[in-house]
Formats: sequence, structure tokens, C-alpha cells
Amino acid sequence: YAKELESAVSGLVSGAISNLYKQEEEEEMNAAALKIQAVHRGKKVRKDLQEQKEMEAAALKIQAVHRGKQTRQSVDKTRRVKAAFDAFDVDGSGELEVDELREVMAHLGLELTKGEFDHYAAALMEDYDADNSGSLDFWEFEKFYEQCLASDDLRAAYASELDAAVKGVVSGALSNILEQHEMENAAMKIQAVHRGKQARKELQEQREMEAAAVKIQAVHRGKMARKSLVQPPPRASEAPPTPIPAAMSEEEELSAAAVKIQAVQRGKKARKEQEELFRVHAAFKKFDTDKSGSLEIPELYDVLKEVGVDLDRDTFDEYAEALMEDYDEDDSGTLDFREFHKFYNQVLANENTKAEYAKELESAVSGLVSGAISNLYKQEEEEEMNAAALKIQAVHRGKKVRKDLQEQKEMEAAALKIQAVHRGKQTRQSVDKTRRVKAAFDAFDVDGSGELEVDELREVMAHLGLELTKGEFDHYAAALMEDYDADNSGSLDFWEFEKFYEQCLASDDLRAAYASELDAAVKGVVSGALSNILEQHEMENAAMKIQAVHRGKQARKELQEQREMEAAAVKIQAVHRGKMARKSLVQPPPRASEAPPTPIPAAMSEEEELSAAAVKIQAVQRGKKARKEQEELFRVHAAFKKFDTDKSGSLEIPELYDVLKEVGVDLDRDTFDEYAEALMEDYDEDDSGTLDFREFHKFYNQVLANENTKAEYAKELES
Repeated sequence: YAKELESAVSGLVSGAISNLYKQEEEEEMNAAALKIQAVHRGKKVRKDLQEQKEMEAAALKIQAVHRGKQTRQSVDKTRRVKAAFDAFDVDGSGELEVDELREVMAHLGLELTKGEFDHYAAALMEDYDADNSGSLDFWEFEKFYEQCLASDDLRAAYASELDAAVKGVVSGALSNILEQHEMENAAMKIQAVHRGKQARKELQEQREMEAAAVKIQAVHRGKMARKSLVQPPPRASEAPPTPIPAAMSEEEELSAAAVKIQAVQRGKKARKEQEELFRVHAAFKKFDTDKSGSLEIPELYDVLKEVGVDLDRDTFDEYAEALMEDYDEDDSGTLDFREFHKFYNQVLANENTKAEYAKELESAVSGLVSGAISNLYKQEEEEEMNAAALKIQAVHRGKKVRKDLQEQKEMEAAALKIQAVHRGKQTRQSVDKTRRVKAAFDAFDVDGSGELEVDELREVMAHLGLELTKGEFDHYAAALMEDYDADNSGSLDFWEFEKFYEQCLASDDLRAAYASELDAAVKGVVSGALSNILEQHEMENAAMKIQAVHRGKQARKELQEQREMEAAAVKIQAVHRGKMARKSLVQPPPRASEAPPTPIPAAMSEEEELSAAAVKIQAVQRGKKARKEQEELFRVHAAFKKFDTDKSGSLEIPELYDVLKEVGVDLDRDTFDEYAEALMEDYDEDDSGTLDFREFHKFYNQVLANENTKAEYAKELES
């Protein structure tokens, strides 16, 4: 260093401590390298997290599709049963009397005489007339349809059993042929309700009856044997004795004993069922304070008190909605006797089930679960969740996956909790919606027939804002029936009206849109007036999902740029300070013959350096950003002009064909309408039926900007 000082003073070297600053620069470079590695690790973590979220979203989407299929299958089944019931209910009384069962017998493949028909009808009523009213209402017929009419095999099996019942081979013709999953569910339900001492008692009674039957047969056979052995021979003067009937065979004795036991069992079962029905009916009458024949929401207060729920008037509505979610199967907003009967058997039958259901209701209302129905009935959802978990485990396995799996389970639990709350809200919204639809239906159904005939549609047209003459009304009514009379009955039942209400009457916008479409349909502009306008909340959900994905990408990009700017600012400041330090150290003193050097400006403080560097970087970044935005705007405008072939300033439906081709969707003219509607649903924010430049700009940034987003959106559209 002494040599370096001498060299510095004599001017042979430009700086005496340059090596000291090289070390500092190396340390800065190492720190920058570490920072870059940290950034890359952060990217990898974010990428893994994004993949995990996408997998969870896919699992949720699969579950949603599966639940949607189940719901549609249930609705289709109910419609089939309703159509069959209406076909057999010739007088339209809402019940099937004995005379109307002749067509049912023919449907079973039984051609009967008048005398035979009476016996067969009596046997059928014995099996399915649960309330002994002498007729089958819709709920009794529904059970009969599912067990006896749903397929050719069931019809043939029940016809055989009816034959056997009438001819005395068996005492009752009730078919025990159920689908496997229904038998398993019924077994689980019976085991849950009838367990413990009651089950052991019934088993003991059955064994005692079987033992008694065997004992009776043994005694009877012994008597017959002794009688045949000790019978004295007849005297000559006496007439021959009356011949003793031959003893029954063992098979005949078994059959007779079995018939006797079955008769006793049926008697006990019938009395037990009758007593239970009396108890349920008495409880129903106690809670049905207004004698309306169904339990409305206010009447559930005493029901919930009976269950043992600790509630007050503030929390009553939530508990009542949770109960309705579990047991109001027809979404009528009330509990009829059949629904209350099911509730009584599963909840009110004993104190244990009351206490369990009270706990489940409290959990449902507090948001921990979506409904209070017992976990015994959620086996299918658990299987779906297990399948999703297995799929995720297959992707993420090894040591690392155990840690990830734990985090995933926590996220799934949180997601399930959120879904539970969301489903609870959806259920309450569904109940409110059904009530609104029912009120509107009753208002239009002037004659109270349960269907809207053509004449009753005049008030519907007025509600749509259409003031029509008599001649115009006929055309408009025909167009409406063409859209919503699914069974071509000439009238709208409640299910058809519900669909019409949701798509056309639920809001002012829907009414105005459907009125316009009806006008177009009647005037020949379109062939049908069926509106494809979906509910607003579905559109918002789809838009929010896409926006959330893109906002996440944008946020990560901005965060990365900000970190790079900060790193660059630190590096510039470090270099600047190093130069200033070296310059101040190696500056030679002035010679006596020379003029004094120009004074060097005082070095800036660290804060001033930071501020100056930040301003410089911001200016550079703003310039880059401005040029980048300008270039992007030119690209978007050029793309918009390319697709806007008619130069109207907006993209209409036909012009979307080339847009979808650009995205990479494999489509033809037959499937184009569906893809175009899906795209409009995502990006037509003002529901104008076209994409203006602002909406197209958003679409370009989120979809057309690069090949990856095109491919992702193409997959979403196809889904």
C-alpha cells in the first residue's frame, strides 16, 4: 500500500484503492445473483400454486357437472311419472280410482275379466294404497311406478306376483324388486332408526314363532301317527268307519304353518303401521294450527322447539330454511303430510334422532355445513371427493407431496366451508324464487285448474308490456306456446311456467327482450321466440372467474417489474457511489504554476442519490410503458378493423366466426351459434348483442394476446 500511495502521488497509477472497490462490486454481483435465484424460486412456487388451484377448479367443475346430471335425471323421472299419472287419471280428479286401474292392468300385460279385475285391483290397492283411501294419489302412484312400471322387467315381475297373490300362492303382491342402490340406502336407513333393543326383540319374536311352528308340526304329526296305530278293526255288525283323511305331507304342513305365521306377522305389522300412522297424523294436526293440510314456515317454530333447537325469533328463519332444504322435496315452500311423515320417522321418532338433528341444524345455520341432512345420505359426495383426492395424490407424490397434500387438504376444507355457505345461500335463494314463481302462477291461473290455458295468457301478454287486439293475441299466444308448451298439451303446467318465468318474466330486461322476440317471431323475422338470455348471476360468475385469472397474471407481472426496478436502482446507486469515492481519493493536488482546478460539486447524500436514481428509472419506465401501450393499441385496432368487415364500429354475431377461428376453436356452421353465444356471455358487458371496441380490447388482452391464452380459452369454450 505504501508503494501504491507513492505511485498515486507521483501520478503513475490513477487510483490507489481500486482493488478495494472491485471486491465490493463482486459482492454486489453475488447479491444480485442471489436475488435473481430468489425471484426464480418465487416464480416456481407461484407456478406450482397456480397448477394446484387449476386442479382444484377442475375437480369442482366435475362435481358440479355430476350434480347437474343428477338433478336433470330427477326432473326427467318426475315428468315421466306425472305423464303416466295423467294418462291413467281419465277424469282428472288427481287420484286413480279402482275403475281407472283397468288401464294400469293392461299396461302390466294382464287381460282380465270383470270378476278377475276386482281381485287384482284389490291386491294392488292392498300394496300401494298407504292411507286406505280407496284410491291412489300422486305420491302413492309414484312409488308404484318406480317399483312396478319403470321397465319391462319390473312390469313382468309385478304381473307375476299379482297372479300369485290372487291365486293364493302368496298373501300379498308387493314387489320387493328394488334397484341395488335403493336397497342399500333403505337398509342403512332402517338400521339407523331401528337398532339396539328393538332389533333384538324382533329377532327373538321371529325365532320364537319359527320354533312354535316347528313344534306345532311335530305335535300334529305325532297325533296323526298315534291315531293310525291304535285304530281298532271294525266289527262285523258295524258299518265300516269313515275313512280318516290321509295325513298331510311334510311340505303341505310347512306351507300351512308358513301361511299361518305370515298371517300373524301381517296382522302385527298392519296394526303397528296403523298405530304409527295415527301418531304421525296426530303430530301433524298439532303443528298444523291453521288446518290448511300443510305446514307453512311460521308453523315450523313449534316443530323446531319439539326437535330441541335453542332458537329465538331472530334466528328462526335460518333454522326453518335449513329444515325446508332437507325435507321440502317439491320446493313448494311448505311440508305436506308425506314430507312430514318422512321427517317424523327420521327425526321426531325418538329423543336420540331429535338431539342429532338439532346438532346438525345448528351446524348448518352456523355455516359449517350446507344443510342439516344426516351424513348417512352423503356417501356419493364423499366418493367424489375421495376420487379427486386420489387423482391429486397421483400427480403430487413422493416426499414433497406429503407436505403439499397437507396444505391441499386445508385448502379443500376451506373451499368446502365456502361452498357450504354458498350452497346454503343458493338454497335460500331457490326457495324465494320458487315462492315468487308460485305466486305469479296462481295470479295468472284464474280458474285454479293448475294449468294456464290459452285464454289466461292475455294477462301474461299484458305483463310483458304487449297490448294486443284479438287477432294479434292468437298469434302471440301460439308463438309463446311453441316455445314453452313442452308436452304439446295446449296449456302450461307449473314446470313449464317456471322455465318461462325464469327466462322471460324474472326482470324488466328479460320481459322487454322476450316481448321484442315475440314481436319478431310473429312478424316472421325469426322462427321461434325462445330467449337464450341466461340469468345475470351466471354471467357475472363466469366474467369474475376469467377476470380473477387475468388479474392474478397481471399482478405477478407488475410485482416482478417492480422488483427488477428496485434492484436496478440499488445497482446504479452502488456504482455511482463507487465512482465518486474513487474520484475524490485519486484527485492530484494542484501545482504551484497551475490555476486551481474547478471545484468539484459536493457529493449528493444517499437520500438524494436514491431519489435521483428513482426519478431517472421512472422516467425510462414511463417512456417504455407509453411506447408499449401505443404499440399494443395499434395492434388491437388493426385486429378490430380486420374482423369488423362491415365497418360498423362493432362486431356482430356473424363476424365472430373469424374471431373464433383465430382463437383456434374447431367449429363448423352447425356449432357456431353455441360458441358465439358463449363468447358473448363472457365479454358483451352491456348485453347489446355486439362487441364494441372497448369490449374487444379487453377480449384481445385476455385471449388473443398470445398463443397460450388462445389455447386456454379455446378449451374453456369447448367445455
